Amino acid sequence: MPGVFRMLVQTRPWDSTLRFYSDLEATNELFRSMRRLVEHVASQPYAPLLFSTTSMHALLVAQHAQIELGHDVLKVERDPYGKGVRFTFQEQPFVEPAKWECSEDEVVGTFEGFLRKVKWVDTGRT
Repeated sequence: MPGVFRMLVQTRPWDSTLRFYSDLEATNELFRSMRRLVEHVASQPYAPLLFSTTSMHALLVAQHAQIELGHDVLKVERDPYGKGVRFTFQEQPFVEPAKWECSEDEVVGTFEGFLRKVKWVDTGRT
């Protein structure tokens, strides 16, 4: 589309993303749920099929090594004022993203549910 600016962001390996959240957790336990989520994903057989990076304290997950912001990207972030984790899925530019929240304890299950719903990977569950 002419005149549309595309922002591409290079991803990083899951072990690098895990180190980032481990370091954050060491200074603020608020990020424990984020570290747990990344640790879970990094240990899964599907990990090589998903790509991650961070934006400030938020985790960005996509299906491609270069993330096009605003297009098929999941943003996961710890709510700094509450006890939950916020998910935002921007499927395509200029469309209101889907948003939902869960408790810290539900972050892995909620992430896996998202993966099943959008069929990005086979999580081994139905």
